[in-house]
Amino acid sequence: SPRAICATSMGSDSLNKILGRSFKLAFAGENFIRLTNMQEAENIEARIKGYDAAIIGTVYQLEKRPVTGGSYDISPNDKTLEFYMDNRNMVEATVADDDMDVHLTLFRNSIDACKAVGIQHVVVIETPATKDSKPFAKIIDESGINFTYIHASGELENTKLYTFEEGIQSDLSVQGFTLADGHTTKSGYAAGDWSDTFGDEIGGNRKQNVPREDLAAVVVQSLMSLDWNRSRCLDISSNGPLTTEDNSPSDKPYVPAKILKSDKDWCMKSEIIAGKMASIE
Repeated sequence: SPRAICATSMGSDSLNKILGRSFKLAFAGENFIRLTNMQEAENIEARIKGYDAAIIGTVYQLEKRPVTGGSYDISPNDKTLEFYMDNRNMVEATVADDDMDVHLTLFRNSIDACKAVGIQHVVVIETPATKDSKPFAKIIDESGINFTYIHASGELENTKLYTFEEGIQSDLSVQGFTLADGHTTKSGYAAGDWSDTFGDEIGGNRKQNVPREDLAAVVVQSLMSLDWNRSRCLDISSNGPLTTEDNSPSDKPYVPAKILKSDKDWCMKSEIIAGKMASIE
């Protein structure tokens, strides 16, 4: 199965730049990346058949670009919207962050396609440009797909000179709550209501910067550690650099309890995140 969906070759090129820089010249070819017209749910369905789970964002940075030849183009002048989960340098957004008609349509297309092909679980990342999560929460609830909704308290930052061997960089806090089975059918409940409770709970959380690489690791670990048959909301925040003990000075690096091998562990020091998720249903 493919590992990523992009709208144009620009998206796949950007992904491969990250892979090549941070993962020892790793490269994702056409069998791992599929170019898709994200403005049509039917096109997304055709690309994600065979998926068990999917990871999507809320408000993307959208850039109008030519459709890549030989993908889903009809004429040489066709245009489409390439999408980025975060603000990409040197890109001038074609669609404003507050143009919710466009952003909600793209999100609904993705969720509708996931439902149509039988996706078992969806991880939704609340992107930095998201001002109101309620409309997205409503769409998720209406779909009936079990989900993990992830919000980061604090600005996202890149870890300088990050490589796979570095693994987890910060002392993350993972908090949240699991929704009751059949929560959408409870008396008096309206689709998306959980976002109000979640917003109240995370309002006072710490605001230190969260490494993007660590957030990505949380997303993957949630699929590995948590029950796909339940729905939940997670807030990720950082307590600062990773240290050996809670009372260690910030300049004392974390020392793992075992010898880590980059050819064996999917993410170095991922056991830290797994431990923080142990109490989450």
